[in-house]
Amino acid sequence: MAYESDKDQVLKEYKGIDIGAENKLVAKIVKYGEGEPKFSIQKTFITKDGDERATSKIGRMDYETLIALKKVIDAAVEDLHEF
Repeated sequence: MAYESDKDQVLKEYKGIDIGAENKLVAKIVKYGEGEPKFSIQKTFITKDGDERATSKIGRMDYETLIALKKVIDAAVEDLHEF
């Protein structure tokens, strides 16, 4: 089955966590078609052309970033029950 972008839904997006040099972690609760809602974390960055891109790997984190992400994850655990 091929991916269909119109079936991809963002149910909730959390404030991005800045990780330096115009990079940030973006956390979302997403749903594809009739599937169950899932939690997603992506690292986004700005290209030299000014476009925003996302990667599938979030890489290593320092203590402050980990604590900020933990707060987002704790909120997402509560919110995921609503969907």
